[in-house]
Amino acid sequence: GHVGDGNFHMLVLFDPQDAASLERAESFGRFVAHTALSHDGTISGEHGIGTHKRALMVEEHDEAALRMMTAIKRALDPHDLANPGKLLP
Repeated sequence: GHVGDGNFHMLVLFDPQDAASLERAESFGRFVAHTALSHDGTISGEHGIGTHKRALMVEEHDEAALRMMTAIKRALDPHDLANPGKLLP
């Protein structure tokens, strides 16, 4: 990753056929996200919020902010063409 500018990207390799390996990878991802939030960081990235971090958005933002982000996304992309299924529902 390019950590020096505040963007930390990881590639976690695991065996998706091994339930224990998958859970360790998922657990590590949650740990990293919670660590970032505990240091006043963000879980968002330059490619939006995907399926794994979506649930953590409520830990970073209040309901009003989430409603506003959802409204903006729907107003600018009513057919969900830009990053479909990402960002907010």
